[in-house]
Amino acid sequence: SIDTGTPVAEGLAEGLPATAKLAGTAVALAVLIAVAVAFASCHTRLSRLRGALQAVPSLFVSVPAFWLRIVLIQVFSFRLRLVPVIGGSEVQQLL
Repeated sequence: SIDTGTPVAEGLAEGLPATAKLAGTAVALAVLIAVAVAFASCHTRLSRLRGALQAVPSLFVSVPAFWLRIVLIQVFSFRLRLVPVIGGSEVQQLL
C-alpha cells in the first residue's frame, strides 16, 4: 500500500476473515429466504398470494443492489435505529 507502506497481501489477509464471515452469512440467509419463498409459493392455495410470492425473485433481481442498500440503511439505521451506521456489535456490523 502506498498510503501505509505495508504489503498489499497483508491488508488482504487482514480483511479476509471478516469478508468470509459476511459472505457466508449472506449466502446462508439468501438460501434460507429462497427456500422459504419457494416452499410457501408451492404450498399455498390462495392464487393471489401464490402470484405475489412467485414475483418476489423477479423483484429482487430487478432492484439495483446499490439502491436497495441505501434504502435498508435508511430503514434500519435512521428510522428504526436498530443498528448504528458505523461501529456497533459484531451482529450489528453484519447487518
